[in-house]
Amino acid sequence: MKYFNASNRRVLAIIEPEFIPLCVVDQNLLGTEEGVDYFLALLPDNEARTDVKQLFDDRTSSVDRWNSFTEYHKDMINSGVRYWKGLEEYPDHVKLHYCGPRFDSNVTEGTTHLLRCPFSVHNETGKIVVPFDLADVDKFDPSTVPTIKRLITEINILNRNRSIEGDVGYASDCYETSLKKPIDIFQRFVKRVTTN
Repeated sequence: MKYFNASNRRVLAIIEPEFIPLCVVDQNLLGTEEGVDYFLALLPDNEARTDVKQLFDDRTSSVDRWNSFTEYHKDMINSGVRYWKGLEEYPDHVKLHYCGPRFDSNVTEGTTHLLRCPFSVHNETGKIVVPFDLADVDKFDPSTVPTIKRLITEINILNRNRSIEGDVGYASDCYETSLKKPIDIFQRFVKRVTTN
């Protein structure tokens, strides 16, 4: 099992306060037979699977099962049992497994998949990939995002108006198009990331 790097630690700091209320309680992580089977398959050893399965059989709620697992884990670490040696941070690995970011190499490397850079252009629809505010996710309508054709039209209109007025300021064109709001959102995001 790999040790945590700085990125893992940062992700865990985000996951930690949300894991029990969101995953264990709301999503009922260990409340179904399917959930328990999936969790047991993550354990490092058949003996551990048998022990934890027995613990889970005596409990019915997802929270009780998670709490019994964390207690069991502490007991095993303290007892020095062979198959738990070096797995002091195992519950954190479980949290990362369920909630941490993952990269699908086919999606990441493929140019026709959904994972795209902000402001790139979709090759079939011509739509611009725009960031949106998560607080407004319910209001986000993908059918209204700007297309490359729309942007060209907007910039052509700006250029026509500028040539009439004798203005040549092209650096701020993006702020006078339908990209203004997405650019503002992206700049706020970048500022948050770089100051944290």
